[in-house]
Amino acid sequence: MKNLKFIDFLKLRAEYGELGYQALTPTLFMYEDKWGVDNKGTAFGPHTNNQWFGSNTDNNIYRSTYNKLGNPDLNWETRKEFSVGLDALMLDRKLSVSVSYYNTLRTNEWVKPTNRYPLAIGLLATPYVNFNKTRYYGAELSAKYTDKIGDFRYSIGAMATLPRTERIQFDQPDYRNEYQSRIGKPTDAY
Repeated sequence: MKNLKFIDFLKLRAEYGELGYQALTPTLFMYEDKWGVDNKGTAFGPHTNNQWFGSNTDNNIYRSTYNKLGNPDLNWETRKEFSVGLDALMLDRKLSVSVSYYNTLRTNEWVKPTNRYPLAIGLLATPYVNFNKTRYYGAELSAKYTDKIGDFRYSIGAMATLPRTERIQFDQPDYRNEYQSRIGKPTDAY
């Protein structure tokens, strides 16, 4: 590359990585059941009138209720990332150019699968499961020109980003028409 006088610096970069992490949810320990106690609703037990069922006046009887069903098979979400890029300085280091491409695949995303389990199975609160899969990919380009006129130094630059997303697997109803499916479409598509 010695014959290319206009290129002062050229770097090709590539990276790949895999990361496992716990999804951001309102509470931790999503693999465990969470129980609570309340005294609201129809009372059960002895009442002053020897009434055992159906009294709404005696709310001093506490009962256990589940707040959240846990999933002991819940695993970490995973993210696989790949990126490749090119950085260059040209024209006596006055022009800098950077081009990058990235591709990120998120798998085992936590979701409450409201569409996979029908209400007929009796779950009032569906547990989180590892199900959704989403791809994020795109390109970034930046260029900056820096020079000096006398004592005045200036820089002019621009940057462009072209992000894309695609749902690969998604908890959705069994749609009658293909156009209603979100699979294969961007994450913000309806």
